[in-house]
Amino acid sequence: MTAIFALWNTSGFSLAADSNQRINEPGQIWIDPIQKIFSLPNHQVAFGGAGDSLIDMVDVNVLVSTWSKKLKEPLPTIEDYAISFLNWFNDQELPDTSAELNLDEFDSTIRENFEILKTEYPRFMEANAEEIADFLASKMVKQPIAALNVYGNRYLDLEINKFEYESDAEILSYESIFRIHNEVSAYRISSESYKNYWANCYTRCFSRASEIFPSIAGEEFDSDRDWHIGLIDSLIEVHENLFFPDATYARCMLIGYGENDWIPRAVVFRIYDSEWGVRQVAVEQVLDPKFQWYVTIGISSGVGDLARGYSSDFHESLIEVSSESLDESTNSELMSKLYELGTQRIQKSLNRIDSLTVRRLEFVARLFVELEALKSYLNEPLPGVGGDVQYITMTKDSTKSGVYHEYN
Repeated sequence: MTAIFALWNTSGFSLAADSNQRINEPGQIWIDPIQKIFSLPNHQVAFGGAGDSLIDMVDVNVLVSTWSKKLKEPLPTIEDYAISFLNWFNDQELPDTSAELNLDEFDSTIRENFEILKTEYPRFMEANAEEIADFLASKMVKQPIAALNVYGNRYLDLEINKFEYESDAEILSYESIFRIHNEVSAYRISSESYKNYWANCYTRCFSRASEIFPSIAGEEFDSDRDWHIGLIDSLIEVHENLFFPDATYARCMLIGYGENDWIPRAVVFRIYDSEWGVRQVAVEQVLDPKFQWYVTIGISSGVGDLARGYSSDFHESLIEVSSESLDESTNSELMSKLYELGTQRIQKSLNRIDSLTVRRLEFVARLFVELEALKSYLNEPLPGVGGDVQYITMTKDSTKSGVYHEYN
């Protein structure tokens, strides 16, 4: 468990994190202190990471730190820093890239897609490979861009629904993520490793398809038949663009200033272990202090409860109790009003952040982390959040970092 908060306004930001890492081994649990945030040398950018610390058997902090040493000049925007890291990450030969197929999943996906073709696309045997892949993509659950792999080479085909973004914050985030996807995907497609990937991927897929096609389709697999290749292309497309629902990941943040940024901005993204030799990264949000008071990539229930005026646990209990006494319509109206009051309370509680000095932002960021640590201490026998509070405070032209010790 991790608590990482960045409190910010147009003057600057303060990024704070706890330092506890809870290690679970058979028969024992212990706490180790670790570094969860750091600044990039010679750049007005900081990094924070929560969740799984190892990606393809390499510590995510080591990955980001190694990349940062390759940077020479400051980059124009915070999105450019994200693009630079993601392109660099694509080129690395890491110890474990999970190039082997998950055979059970491969088999079940081919079987399910073949049944879809038989029942919903009667003339599938006459279609070409691209038509087959496009048809199967149209049957997939619709996905927002923030749920797609930035390294997927056909993600635009998969985002078959166009979400209506209403707020300025949503539009800003979507447009920035779209740009990151475009540039990273284009870089990957032009790389030498991409050509090798497709050759190796087809070899593995064809080999497995030859084993299972007779029992699924009633005929031998033939790489010269369009609908056979369409089934394989569709399966590869899914694995390039989407993530396994139960996959673990590191949740990361790059925050700060590009050369052309006059207010701090942040990119939040998730890094998963590679699948089938493909890097797996989802860009969740691109954020701006004009629209968000703070950014968090760890747990934040304590801060949320305080700002809202009631806890999420209390809310759930209230729903349960009220549903026993009130009819469905009245109970729904009550919960809507409670939610509205909570939203108003959050606005009132946090709007002072916009006027805080950078020094005060540092103070509040530390308190946010310590509040999560307090909740962890009260609720868990061995708290996952706690220890010293690390901080990085930054403006356009200054950086300061330090530690608030748990025990003075």
